[in-house]
Amino acid sequence: MLYDQQVIGWGSAISDAEQPKHELYRDVAEKLRELARQSQLPDIHGDLRELAARFERMAVYYEAQRTTATAHANLDKDQQGRTRSDHPARAG
Repeated sequence: MLYDQQVIGWGSAISDAEQPKHELYRDVAEKLRELARQSQLPDIHGDLRELAARFERMAVYYEAQRTTATAHANLDKDQQGRTRSDHPARAG
């Protein structure tokens, strides 16, 4: 039963559209690390730690994507603003 409750908890976190994707992956990674700490079996412990590391890498990837996209969007806005204000026909 405890396992079912944890899986349900993960599902509700993943379906939360308000939370950025990289945070969701970090949350899952932390839950996997917690399960690894609770595991008495070395193989399971190692597998869960490895899976947590994969989720952490995905979080880094999605966070970098988000940061890059935001930087590009800000650059585009800045360039559009300069083009409009610098152009004599559009200035007045």
